[in-house]
Amino acid sequence: MLLCPRCQFENPNPNKFCQQCGNSLIYKPCHECGAQVAFSAKECQNCGVTTGQVWRAIICGRSNFPAVE
Repeated sequence: MLLCPRCQFENPNPNKFCQQCGNSLIYKPCHECGAQVAFSAKECQNCGVTTGQVWRAIICGRSNFPAVE
């Protein structure tokens, strides 16, 4: 299932557009120049700005925090 980034509606994998809001499920607009960029692309093919999502995390072996139930 593909989750629409705009409305969070679950769509079947072969869909290219959201069944609920019509948003593209394979392209996103570049925040710099507005060109259509594939979701999997790291950079805009038009202006070269980074469009991919960067994930950052701190991973540690143990935690001194109590477990939350």
